[in-house]
Amino acid sequence: MERGTGSSGRGAAVRAARAPPPTLTPPQVVHGVGLIVSIAALLSADGGFVHAGDGAALWRVRFRAAAFRPAPGDVLTGTVVSVDPGGARVSLGFFDDVSLPRDGLPPPSTFDAARRAWLHTPPDAADGDEPLDVAPGAVVRVRVREARFDAPPPGGGAPGGAPHAPLVVVADCGGVGMGPVAWWTDCEEVAAAGDG
Repeated sequence: MERGTGSSGRGAAVRAARAPPPTLTPPQVVHGVGLIVSIAALLSADGGFVHAGDGAALWRVRFRAAAFRPAPGDVLTGTVVSVDPGGARVSLGFFDDVSLPRDGLPPPSTFDAARRAWLHTPPDAADGDEPLDVAPGAVVRVRVREARFDAPPPGGGAPGGAPHAPLVVVADCGGVGMGPVAWWTDCEEVAAAGDG
């Protein structure tokens, strides 16, 4: 048998390390770095040893990765997944912890518990105009205020039994072009009709 070609030992570990990088399922948050969405390259793997008690093989690895960590001022587009009197929660599809607090909604906005939506009446609205709403399912554009890393609480879970979010993006949707995309699509259609 040729050296390093067997199915066990360091040769197999090196071949596995040289294979295409795996995707992380689910993606992992590295404190201070961001949400690791892909491993771009494996730089080295060494120090393999078997952990006493469970037989797991542990390796020290260096790798290059792509991470999601938006900066203040970045604009993100996502979908509102829930609303409550404290604000709204937005999902980007691959990341579900975008917080839109009540003070991040365009003023004046009020929470309508019956409709489960935040309602906004623009200052230039005509009498009888329906208020604009931020409701579950709406596609929204938000501007990042901060990306905050939170240490896990003692005991692991968040208060109230909710899962702990190690990375929370706090955003707002005040300003031109921000908020539900439908608000601005309607404006573009009205402007286009007025140009004709």
